[in-house]
Amino acid sequence: MNIVERIRMRIHLARLGHKALGEYYRPILSSIHLAGARINVSLDPVLAQLELPIPYMQTTPPPVVDRSVRIFPDMYDSDDLTREAIWYVLQTLRPEVVVETGVANGLSSQTILAALESNGHGHLYSFDVDPRTEGSVPAALKHSWTFRSLNPKSAMADLCNYVSPLAGAIGVWFHDSDHSYSWQQSEFELAARVLRPGGVLISDDADGTEAFADFCLKHPDWSSSALFDTRKVCGFSRKPPTK
Repeated sequence: MNIVERIRMRIHLARLGHKALGEYYRPILSSIHLAGARINVSLDPVLAQLELPIPYMQTTPPPVVDRSVRIFPDMYDSDDLTREAIWYVLQTLRPEVVVETGVANGLSSQTILAALESNGHGHLYSFDVDPRTEGSVPAALKHSWTFRSLNPKSAMADLCNYVSPLAGAIGVWFHDSDHSYSWQQSEFELAARVLRPGGVLISDDADGTEAFADFCLKHPDWSSSALFDTRKVCGFSRKPPTK
């Protein structure tokens, strides 16, 4: 059974479960799909659903990342297709400011920084509760990077204080930090407030809790999509551009 067939089977079983148990049954994959973020196994439909119908194959392909720093197990890494999606979203939107929560082994950070360097402008602000992660980004990429270590006891308040002055300038927000429902819900709503019109919220591990599905339901005017990568689902939601 291939990936597409597995997704279809999981959604079918989820619908059967929902029919049988009603509100007590909330399988996350089905919730994402039913919230309007169609789940895809390739990049083209994701970009189209975000209203970014670009000939991305004509752009520079994403670079190979440095995997030599291993602070955390490999399971913390963003998958290759997710990083490719991040790369092409940044190549298209060409944001001035990008926010990333969760650095870990630095693969997504390197991808973002390389995209900004390819664009010729932009700055990445990365946040993590583990100060060791600052060492996961090669020195050659740090000229466009600001790292902030958050106090685990006041992480959300600290994050709000750091990003509030950037409100309206942030073009892409990438979440890959605390995957609890309460944190994701708070972070997604913070991103919704500070993203510029047309900006994109990207959530790795969107299938970890119901938070991304609930965000899509709460913001039906946003264009949302999801990418089924090797091990997990990455969610994308684009703030409506200024009319």
